[in-house]
Amino acid sequence: MSGNKSLDLLVSNLTEDLSPVRPLAHPAVRALPWLFLSVLYAVGVIVFLGLRPDLPYKLHSAEFLFEIGLAFFTGVTAALCALWMCVPDMRGRVWLPALPLTALAVFLFWCVLEALTEGLLLPAPHWDHCFEDGLFLGA
Repeated sequence: MSGNKSLDLLVSNLTEDLSPVRPLAHPAVRALPWLFLSVLYAVGVIVFLGLRPDLPYKLHSAEFLFEIGLAFFTGVTAALCALWMCVPDMRGRVWLPALPLTALAVFLFWCVLEALTEGLLLPAPHWDHCFEDGLFLGA
């Protein structure tokens, strides 16, 4: 094999009792259960908290649509990247982490831009409902 007898002996000792294994499914197929759980969680949150009362107006805002689209893109690309990069023979896909990292860079740039244009003032906290809803979302 390699010309190095000790290496060949080591490889043969490590592999002599191995049995065949089923190959991994395609990363998109492995992402389906996670997608199902994410949608189920989102539906549960919507049922518990309800939709935003100003959602029809927000859907006409380019900033809101950009933020929602960026969050969706970041989540999908990060999930696919994580599932794809755990396959042992994905050496040729070194460009794949650039997708969620680019979305992260755009998000950070957007946050800095928003802070510069709108200021760093935070609205007053609404402890009566926002805190409990936030705890529910984080749990």
